[in-house]
Amino acid sequence: ELTQAAAAVPKAAGSDRPQWVSAVVIAAVLPMAAAGLYFVLGNPAALTAAPPQQEALTDDPQVVAMVEGLARKLQENPEDGAGWGMLARSYRALGRFEAAALAYGEAAKRLPASAQLLTDWAESVAQVQGRSLAGQPTELLGRALALDPNYPKALALSGAAAMERNDPATAVTQWKRLRA
Repeated sequence: ELTQAAAAVPKAAGSDRPQWVSAVVIAAVLPMAAAGLYFVLGNPAALTAAPPQQEALTDDPQVVAMVEGLARKLQENPEDGAGWGMLARSYRALGRFEAAALAYGEAAKRLPASAQLLTDWAESVAQVQGRSLAGQPTELLGRALALDPNYPKALALSGAAAMERNDPATAVTQWKRLRA
């Protein structure tokens, strides 16, 4: 019955052109219409606006006061290795890399050797050296990898140090170990 009903309906004028042409026109026009409506009704500036910057920790007087308080406590109790590690991480968060490198050195004297501590120390020294991993940072990364040959951050930075000294083969070897 359905096929007889369909046969009884007269064909619309112009139905002999392919239906895919209509589909292509709709597919092309619809996105352009949506974009046009967005630019008229939406917020086009949001497409190119920079993400809002987080307030730097250095601008927060409470954070700075807490870090300075920790530094004072360590003057009174300089054998607190964990405190030196916390101070080093705090200085890094504040962007005070020279102070962080010194605090990591103090922590390393008092805490058991760890790949994380040595790697973070290397990163802070590199920041002080203009982001160069040459010299002490490379030595610290070597010590970190001797403790934990698969420590990801040490492998990544060690590969970057190899690239810095124009040794891409070593860099690739270190970076491939990240995936292992």
